Amino acid sequence: MFEDFDRQFGEGLEIIVAGIAARYGVRQAR
Repeated sequence: MFEDFDRQFGEGLEIIVAGIAARYGVRQAR
């Protein structure tokens, strides 16, 4: 249960960060 939540939260957070970075034209090195 917690593992599934952690995975979904991580994916969602990554999408949010990517969206913010794209919005402000920030290039993220990954």
